[in-house]
Amino acid sequence: MYRVRKWGEEMEEISLRTTFVALITVVSYLVDAAGTLFWIFLILACLDFLTGLCKAYTQKNIDSHIGRKGILKKFAVICILVVAILLDLTLMEHGLDTGGLVFTVISSWYILMEILSILENVSNMGVKVPLKLYKIVEAMNPGVENRKDNYKPYK
Repeated sequence: MYRVRKWGEEMEEISLRTTFVALITVVSYLVDAAGTLFWIFLILACLDFLTGLCKAYTQKNIDSHIGRKGILKKFAVICILVVAILLDLTLMEHGLDTGGLVFTVISSWYILMEILSILENVSNMGVKVPLKLYKIVEAMNPGVENRKDNYKPYK
């Protein structure tokens, strides 16, 4: 049974997510790592797909339709990242040199989502996730505490 969240709880989750994205963004922006962020995202997207496939296999729930849908979603995110790069270039052409800030913010968000998904997948496969990581995922991923799967921390 799902519980009803209070307004403050949802804001807390959003604030924690936003804080992590802001932290990744600031560090990446300062070290000028926009190109690296794209590769990090691609590697994490592949790992997410593979861990999702492994999770489906261990739960005897492999479905090609779900796999195709996952690949299409990854492609859509790559399209969004390309649009962010083009937006940064357009702003630069109009005298607003953002230094890749738009791409950095958006890619940081998606990198965080991929990390959360990978942790969730491996946990659902039965791999124990350290308690600190579990707490972060629980705080940043709405509904984790209400799931019926075996998403449990390592204690």
